[in-house]
Amino acid sequence: MKNADAIRIATWNCRQGSHAKGERLIETYSPDIAVIQEIKNAGKVNDEHYVWMPNTLTKSLGVAIISSGVLTLEALPVNPGLPEVFVPVRVKGKVNFNLLGVWTQSAGNYVESFPRILDVYDSFLRESPCVITGDFNSNPLWNKEYKKFCHTDLEKRLADDFDL
Repeated sequence: MKNADAIRIATWNCRQGSHAKGERLIETYSPDIAVIQEIKNAGKVNDEHYVWMPNTLTKSLGVAIISSGVLTLEALPVNPGLPEVFVPVRVKGKVNFNLLGVWTQSAGNYVESFPRILDVYDSFLRESPCVITGDFNSNPLWNKEYKKFCHTDLEKRLADDFDL
């Protein structure tokens, strides 16, 4: 038996791809929510089914969050002092939750930027069930490269502080 409240979320780093590549992902997998990183601006206006946020380094690439007709998006203001692309969105519909779309950048030293991000978005992450998804540019294999905060530290903090 299928859960009526179940939804499908797809995430993909399209490596500087066009919006057409993102549309193919959606056509192929039919997600209720797609979070696509490193995607070029499609020239669309953000609305209840489409949110695109540029990264502060290139301005031409960013994160797109696209919803099906079953769910709507409410984009919240991003913190302008962050060097990364972290897109806070409230998702509403057959399920309601907060979503933080992620694409970490070298400007924040990738995973080492996460403590600040989690502090900035703490109340957002706690106010409702939450999903954090996207390109973290992180892997436990790289733990030794990051001295201040590594992938394992991130996993522990998400589990301990946010029950994720």
